[in-house]
Amino acid sequence: MTVQPFANASAVIPARYARKFFVVPLNLENGVLHVAHRQDGDGNVLGELALLLGLEVTGEPYSETQLFDLLQKTYGVGADAIDSLNANGHGVDLDKEEDQARSGYVQRELVDDTADDASIVSVVNELLLRAQQEGATDIHLEPLEYRVRVRFRIDGMLLEIAVPEGLVRYHPVVVSRIKVMANLDIAERRLPQDGRIKATVGGVQNEYRVSVLPTQFGETIDIRVLTNSSILTGLSGLGMWENEQAFIRKTLESPYGVMLVTGPTGSGKTTSLYSFLNIMNETSRKIITIEDPIEYHLDGLTQLQVHPRIGLTFARGLRSMLRHDPDVMMVGEIRDQETAETVIRVALTGHLVFSTVHTNDAPSTPARLLNMGIEPYLLASSVRCILAQRLVRKICPACAEKDTQSYVKELAAEMADQEIAGRLDGDIVFMTGAGCDKCHQTGFSGRTAIFEILPVTAKVQEQILSRAPASELRKELKAVGTGTLRERGLALAARGETSVSEVLRVTAGQDGV
Repeated sequence: MTVQPFANASAVIPARYARKFFVVPLNLENGVLHVAHRQDGDGNVLGELALLLGLEVTGEPYSETQLFDLLQKTYGVGADAIDSLNANGHGVDLDKEEDQARSGYVQRELVDDTADDASIVSVVNELLLRAQQEGATDIHLEPLEYRVRVRFRIDGMLLEIAVPEGLVRYHPVVVSRIKVMANLDIAERRLPQDGRIKATVGGVQNEYRVSVLPTQFGETIDIRVLTNSSILTGLSGLGMWENEQAFIRKTLESPYGVMLVTGPTGSGKTTSLYSFLNIMNETSRKIITIEDPIEYHLDGLTQLQVHPRIGLTFARGLRSMLRHDPDVMMVGEIRDQETAETVIRVALTGHLVFSTVHTNDAPSTPARLLNMGIEPYLLASSVRCILAQRLVRKICPACAEKDTQSYVKELAAEMADQEIAGRLDGDIVFMTGAGCDKCHQTGFSGRTAIFEILPVTAKVQEQILSRAPASELRKELKAVGTGTLRERGLALAARGETSVSEVLRVTAGQDGV
């Protein structure tokens, strides 16, 4: 059951009373207020509410879960705390603010010194808890001209989250609270700042990376939610199939060489690298990483953060790491020729090195490094495996339905890999998500990764030495690897785990498919 929130809810029943009586206004017509209430709740609630409001009140029973969701949608995150602050007379003068709004500007001034700190703490805690409940990876707190917008990145997509209108009055104090938690300078509002938060939310110890930027209407904040749950579940937890795991495990057993992970920002490269390092994290191995920034802290690893301002670059850090007798090293990203050359020469001296490169797919990665100025013979003799990946959204099980679009099987017939094309032309029902309240009407819930793996065989080495184009390497990918990203994605769609349209979205621009 989908119910649209009542637009003037807070004017009829303030948030603190809605929470107290566990009711939500649905509509007000001719002096009669219709509310949603808990179906197994106190039978006197409607009567007490009628006396308090001076209105006739009628009710419609809802389950506790439905009512809680409606409360969140109607009043927004932190509504109780904002309501309490307003009731106690904190914040800017409301009449003055309305005049400013009519004139086209809202003054964002700090609330007075007597503001209830506990209420501001509650607002921030509720934001963190709601993000955890929704599985968000980022929290965006954005001041606009007349309001504050809060958005969560869920399954790779930004979704706006309801917040009380009054949050705009307390935005500077909320920002200050987050700065305090992240050990940032609360007095500095002109320069960007970065920090980290460790906090227990909902009984779970979490870590957050905080970035603050000064904007026209105040400071905007991005809070990245860092979780190592997928790292600790191993290769299967990443979404790798058994044949893909075999390629990776063979690389992890190599005594030396380079393994490259490639893909766009937000494709899960760092998570994959940490998973590999976690598998190799034994007392018999010395593992050192250099990162920008350090995303996760893994016990047993020596982790460095680059500081370009003082000269600690990836290349310089990597050379210094060699003096600490490492077996395995990880370099956060190969960005330039110096870093690339250092990584390759370190690998050739008997070390296993992991790193990332920004390329579209595995076959195009050698060309990227060659264009940086790396000699073909060095590249061919050092790189052991290239892994490209993307994150695809999984179909919401609560609203999954048959995908009736005609182009689905037509696309399968165009695939170069006959084995996959044959599977897709068989008795396979492709699914999609219709959209429901559980998935925020997106049709998707959760994400998994798709991979393409190019092992550097003797044939691939010859192609690198001859500077063969990506199209030639792609043929070898299909012969000895796992197929292309799009083929892997369509195979996942054939299992009913994701939709064809989602696969096409994340693999757009891939050549040769």
